[in-house]
Amino acid sequence: MKSILTSLLLTIALHTQAQGRYCTNYDDYIAGNWIELPELTFTRSKKPKKNPAAADIIFTTKDKTTDEELDNKAVFIQCGDSLFINLREFRLGHAFFTNHYALAYPLSNNKILFISSKPQESKKVNYVAIGPVPIMFSDKPSSNTYCFIIEDIKLGDFSPIHLINDESISKVLKGHDDLIDEYFFSEKNKKKRELSDYILPLLKKAGMIE
Repeated sequence: MKSILTSLLLTIALHTQAQGRYCTNYDDYIAGNWIELPELTFTRSKKPKKNPAAADIIFTTKDKTTDEELDNKAVFIQCGDSLFINLREFRLGHAFFTNHYALAYPLSNNKILFISSKPQESKKVNYVAIGPVPIMFSDKPSSNTYCFIIEDIKLGDFSPIHLINDESISKVLKGHDDLIDEYFFSEKNKKKRELSDYILPLLKKAGMIE
């Protein structure tokens, strides 16, 4: 089976152009108050970022002011059938995600699934004191990607983000005992079964994402 994320990145690398739209906050996303874009192009940056698992996606229109809005203020961007969320203000525990757009899927009850590497996976970490919580940056970030669920987004404040793993999979796939069994027994290696490439097909079987 081909990697879902690899297929996405190949699509991005080939340069994609479609109609698009964006929101600058969670409330507008929930209410469906999108700002429409007649033309939106996204491609993958050739310049590597600190987080190699980030898609390094660059969104462009034919308007410089709109491009700056997408870079600095947009939280959700939809290009064609693909949804993206900017993780610049989100953290897992005390570790912040890097400033990048991640592929996302809408879930029931206004929850959102997104795919990214963990915000900090190395024992060697640089701490930068900004505000009351130190921001952690890993010197050797992982290229592996995982599935996270976020709900009740409050930008600039703590938003509950949950990693889908052995501890949470039963709650995520509640009512799908067959898929829970498949999750645990089809892959014996704990580290491998917590990767997004293993989890996403199960979520699709459960009808949670398309």
